[in-house]
Amino acid sequence: MLTLFLQSQLVQKVLHWLIPALLLLTLIGAGSWYLQHVQSERDLAKANLVAAELNLGTALTANKSQQETIESLNKFREIDSTTIVQMYADNQSLNKLARTQTETRKALGAQNVQVQAFLSTPVPPELRRLLNGPAPATGDGYPNREGVSAGSAVATTGRTGPH
Repeated sequence: MLTLFLQSQLVQKVLHWLIPALLLLTLIGAGSWYLQHVQSERDLAKANLVAAELNLGTALTANKSQQETIESLNKFREIDSTTIVQMYADNQSLNKLARTQTETRKALGAQNVQVQAFLSTPVPPELRRLLNGPAPATGDGYPNREGVSAGSAVATTGRTGPH
């Protein structure tokens, strides 16, 4: 009976149109799924592109800020270098002046007995306080009222000799 049913012309016509229609519907469904898949992949790619552009903008802003900081630090380094060179030159000049004055004082003291006697006398306490300002109450490495540091024989004026 099933064989008879399958051999009938009506069933043959229905099967003749039904199989291609089912194949067509299957192809349409697969194509539709593929298009939705491609569209979701495209949307995901667009979202990733937007996120990457935002990250790039953030990185560029941070790099610009860091570059400005580096340029500022380089300017300070140049200023520091110039200042250090100038301070070194000033220090050399002051050292040379101090050596010249010391040599002149020694030469003058060696040539003149009165100058030698004057240079050997201690600075009066009143003058020392006037030149050095008020002395701390304790010695602890600071000059006392006479201008002499604890354990030192040199007054704050730098003169040596009896004090």
